[in-house]
Amino acid sequence: MEKNPSNSYQDALAITTRNGAKTAAVFHIFFVVLYALSDYPFIIVGINLFCLLIDLQSLLLTQKYDNHKPIAHLITFSVYISLLGPALLGGGISASSLVWLAFVPVAATIMVGREAGIYWGMVSIGSAIGLYIMKETIGLYFSLIPATNFDRLIDIVTATLATTTAIWLSENTKSRVLRQLEDARARLDHLAAIDSLTNTYNRRYFMEHARHEIFQSPQAALLLFDVDHFKEINDEYGHDTGDQVLQDLCKVCQNNLRENDLFARFGGEEFIILLPATNLDKAQQIAERLREIVSHTSVMTKQGKISITISIGVSTFSSLNKVSIESLLVQADRAMYQSKQAGRNRVTTWKNAQ
Repeated sequence: MEKNPSNSYQDALAITTRNGAKTAAVFHIFFVVLYALSDYPFIIVGINLFCLLIDLQSLLLTQKYDNHKPIAHLITFSVYISLLGPALLGGGISASSLVWLAFVPVAATIMVGREAGIYWGMVSIGSAIGLYIMKETIGLYFSLIPATNFDRLIDIVTATLATTTAIWLSENTKSRVLRQLEDARARLDHLAAIDSLTNTYNRRYFMEHARHEIFQSPQAALLLFDVDHFKEINDEYGHDTGDQVLQDLCKVCQNNLRENDLFARFGGEEFIILLPATNLDKAQQIAERLREIVSHTSVMTKQGKISITISIGVSTFSSLNKVSIESLLVQADRAMYQSKQAGRNRVTTWKNAQ
């Protein structure tokens, strides 16, 4: 069954969420180690340890549950808390870690989508404004460690790395979804052009390409044929055997036509071939050779060997008598009818059928 493109997009976001949990965990491990080795207050180390636990739990949840959205919000929350906590303890709006707030809506958008990005963007902006308004109060109660140039360097470098990673994950997701869409479009184009039973081109595809070929070519020929007494094969052996006969007939035809010849199932047991750059004499030779090959080929079925014959009608055009594909079809159909009237298993040209 063809995957719905929206489902493919959600699957891609779920993969991105798992990668987001891993990325957040790596960054939180880095900050736990950095803060611990730099003699920061334990509460700051503890906040990042808490966020690391959220990341690891989120990673486990992605393996267990299909709904990635709550998990993605949980990961975004861990990033937000790991920024807001040190900011409060580092002097509020003056804290160097606040540069990370710009990353929060980016992470939410990549893992969940546009609406989540807008929501977390509003949260981040509100937090920054709140820290600015309350800067004096925060400075009285939470100014444990002043920001240093080293802090700013670490925050800017890691924020840039995190944003770069997020962009890479986003582009990877987009590329994956685009590939899935392109594959789906190619499969749909294939289904629209191919007859499902015989794996040959169908009538719609043939008509589109035949019109183009006739418009460009100085001359071409049309072969229209069907299987003689095919109804009797279906009645005697069943429709499954009849389908197998048509499938094997198509293989014989495809193996004995030129590379540029266009072969299609026109409907039921009726088939059509466009022969580009082919005059009447050459078309008649090809038709006779194909008729003879089919008549000497037995189809192996569960019911045993079945021999078939085909009746062919041939019509042609040249630059001197340009006609439409519809007119060529009428001519080839009348010629094929004459083949059947004359005893079947034969080739008749439109020239001789008049």
